[in-house]
Amino acid sequence: MATTSRYAYILDTLRAGLATETTFDVHKVFTKETFNSTTKTVVYVNVISDDLAQLNAESKYIYDVRTIRCGIYAVALQGLDSNNAGTGAITHGSVVEKIDKVIDTLAATLPTGDTTSAGYTVTLHTIRTAGVTGHVDDKSAKIPLLYEVDINYTMSPVS
Repeated sequence: MATTSRYAYILDTLRAGLATETTFDVHKVFTKETFNSTTKTVVYVNVISDDLAQLNAESKYIYDVRTIRCGIYAVALQGLDSNNAGTGAITHGSVVEKIDKVIDTLAATLPTGDTTSAGYTVTLHTIRTAGVTGHVDDKSAKIPLLYEVDINYTMSPVS
C-alpha cells in the first residue's frame, strides 16, 4: 500500500484510530458546518509543526528522527448548563479520556509504516500526548478542546 505523503499517512493513521471511538464523527475538512453534529463529538485532525526531534539518550542510535505535532480538535455537545453547575468540565474530561484511550491503542501498534508516492518509507515510532487546551465553560452547549500529540517518525528513501 502506498500513501501520497508522510502527512497523509500520519493524519490518516490518527483519523482511523479516532474513528474507532463510536461517539466521534471524524472529518478531514474543517468548516463551521462541520461542527454541527447533534449526536456525536466532532473531531478534526491537522499538522501543527514538523521538526527534527530532540533525541533522548535511549534513542541515540536512531538517526534522522523527526517529531510531528498534530492537533486533534474536538467539539462535544451537552445540554445547556442553566444552573451554572460546571458540567462543561465533565464533558471536556470525558472527551479527553476517550482520545487518551485512542492514543494508547495507537501507541501499542507502533512501529508501523508505509511508502509514499515520492519514494520514501515513513515509519512511525512513538506517539505521546503533548497537551490539552481549550476548555472555557461559558454555559453553552458546545465544549471545544485541542488535544496535541507528538509523533516521532523516520523517513528513508526506498532503494
